[in-house]
Amino acid sequence: MGADQIAELAPAILEVASAAADEAWCATFTINGDDAVWVQVTRHEINFSYPFEVDPSQWLTALEVEGADVLELLVWEPRRYATLAGVDELTPKVVARVVDAIVTGILDAPTGYTLGVELMCLDG
Repeated sequence: MGADQIAELAPAILEVASAAADEAWCATFTINGDDAVWVQVTRHEINFSYPFEVDPSQWLTALEVEGADVLELLVWEPRRYATLAGVDELTPKVVARVVDAIVTGILDAPTGYTLGVELMCLDG
C-alpha cells in the first residue's frame, strides 16, 4: 500500500463524499498516464477498468484491506469494467486504501504508480 498514492487519492475522494446530497460527483483516476487503466469513485460506487475474463469476485476476496469486505460486486463486463457498490458505508480514507489495493492488486500497477485525477459533476 503506497502512502504517497493514498495521500493523492484521499482529497478527491473526500470531495466526492462531501458534495451536497443533491449533487453527484465522480473522481476519475488514471494510472501512470495510461487512459486504459482507470478507477472512478462516486459517493456509492467504485468503477474500474477490468481487463480480465474471469469473475472479479475472486480478486475482491483476495484484497486484504480494511473495507473491501463491505463492497459488493454490482456489475461487470469481461475485458471492460467492474463496478462495486457500498462505498457510502466507508470513510474516504478507507475508500482510498481500497482504490490503492485495486490498482496494485488487481490492475497490477507498480507500487510507485503516479496518478492523474479529474473531478466531474454528473448532474449535467
